[in-house]
Amino acid sequence: MIKEATETLFLKLPKKDLVWGGDWNHSLIGKEHAGSMGGRKYLLEAIKKLGLNVPTTGLSHRGNYCQAIDHIGVPLSWTVESAKRIKAEGLSDHDAYIVDADAE
Repeated sequence: MIKEATETLFLKLPKKDLVWGGDWNHSLIGKEHAGSMGGRKYLLEAIKKLGLNVPTTGLSHRGNYCQAIDHIGVPLSWTVESAKRIKAEGLSDHDAYIVDADAE
C-alpha cells in the first residue's frame, strides 16, 4: 500500500519547494511499531527522490515507546533551525510536530 501511495504522490506532488507533513504511520529509524519495514523502505526512497530533509525523524512518538510516526519533510536546501513535538493530549490521539526552517 505504501508503494502505491508514494508512486501516486510522485505523479501529483511538485518537484520543487515541497513541504510534506502528516501521519506517515512509520518511524524512519529504530524499531517499527506502527508500520512495516517494507513501508519504511518506500518512504525513505520517496524522501530521497523528493529531495527532502525530515527533521522529525529523531523525535519520539507520544508515550516515548518509539520514534515519531508523524513527520514533516522540507527541502534539503532549507536550513532547519529546530524540530519539536508538542503534546496534544485531549485534542488528538497524536501529538503535534513543528519544524522551524529558513527557505533559501
